[in-house]
Amino acid sequence: MKIVSIKHKGIARFVTRGDRSALPVAFASKIAAILTVLDAIVALDELNAVAKWRVHRLTGDRKGTWSFSVSRNWRLTFRCDEVRGEILELDFEDYH
Repeated sequence: MKIVSIKHKGIARFVTRGDRSALPVAFASKIAAILTVLDAIVALDELNAVAKWRVHRLTGDRKGTWSFSVSRNWRLTFRCDEVRGEILELDFEDYH
């Protein structure tokens, strides 16, 4: 899938320039691995095979948003336009 919009400035810098300097050092490699998976998938069903990152859809007021666990509190979140194959509003956040 193609990443179309990114909220987090550090993630945007990494995706566009390969620059990890604005990412937390402890999480940079894991974030890079997750972004590689997101870039490689064709359909969201493929995320079911990535159990180690506790990938799931959020509910309630965050319905429609997907979440990857990066650490105990931090998540990579995004929305998806499955018809266009686009990842939208990619963010790195502590939403707990």
